[in-house]
Amino acid sequence: DFSYHSLCAMSWFTNSISVLFGFQTESTLETMVNQSTWFDKRTGTWGIKLHSDIKRKPMMKFIIQWMLRKQFQAIVTGSKTVFFLQAPRQCFCYFQLHPKFGKCVVLSLKENNTYVPGSPSDVFGQSIFTELSLDLAKNNFLAPQLFNGFPEVEMSLGEQILRENMILDLPGKHCAIFIRLHKHQEAAVTARDLLQKFRFKEDNSDESTNALSMIHSSGAVAANIQLGYSSSCYLILQIQFIETAKEPVSSGNKGALPGGVSDKDVGTGQHFSTCILHIGAKLSQQTLLRSQKYENQNLADESTVEEELREKIDITIDDPIPVAEFLPN
Repeated sequence: DFSYHSLCAMSWFTNSISVLFGFQTESTLETMVNQSTWFDKRTGTWGIKLHSDIKRKPMMKFIIQWMLRKQFQAIVTGSKTVFFLQAPRQCFCYFQLHPKFGKCVVLSLKENNTYVPGSPSDVFGQSIFTELSLDLAKNNFLAPQLFNGFPEVEMSLGEQILRENMILDLPGKHCAIFIRLHKHQEAAVTARDLLQKFRFKEDNSDESTNALSMIHSSGAVAANIQLGYSSSCYLILQIQFIETAKEPVSSGNKGALPGGVSDKDVGTGQHFSTCILHIGAKLSQQTLLRSQKYENQNLADESTVEEELREKIDITIDDPIPVAEFLPN
């Protein structure tokens, strides 16, 4: 089709000039987005045609970081799929080589696992995906553009690995971390030892057989550690801070608290998040996180079925592991 190829040639020329001079007008960006995207109203699927020189891994990192700024956490990632969570919304993203459009990224957004055309979540999803498409255009990532490389990634590999294996509820001071199967003892020991560095001590007065309770030296907060399997047989480490009114105890640790935590921060969201990030970083260093089992494997045949990936974000412990098993004497 002559008109189509002529339009693409004009777009490429216009974009080339924009790249060379470091400026792209809003109309140029909108033209690029209109040429490079499609939306299926029946399924809520948004597609973006990418430049042929785009590599999947750096593109995935760019989108993960971009979505994080919109409060979407990449909780399940594969070689060509990402499952984002912003409760109660879920965003499914996958990369494909389309027979007609070439390299594409395809996204859809649901609320409570349901897509309703015209709903507030549908409108929100279209707005988010439009904004993402515009930012991809600003970076010259779209099919008609002149690709000139990726920007520097702000998020470290360790931080990315940690975030895709952890669901953090900061207001509730609760965290669920996905652990590799059969690594419950190593994960429990790591969590306990690091909490001891934050002046927590095992509380022998708690008779629960499924949770380890650790009391802070101030007596104002306790940390509960629980491990177990979800209904889909994924191993989960749960840590929660609970306010208490107990007598101060000696933790045996008189040194400075890690992460710059002061005594006045004890029991706060900052205290909790600092503890969790230290624990998560150590688990990542020890390759105990769920996604690290697959990081050196070829996932060419991995599933892109949304329902199967959704099972991986269930943080309900259906089959708890007794403390005597994950912290044997």
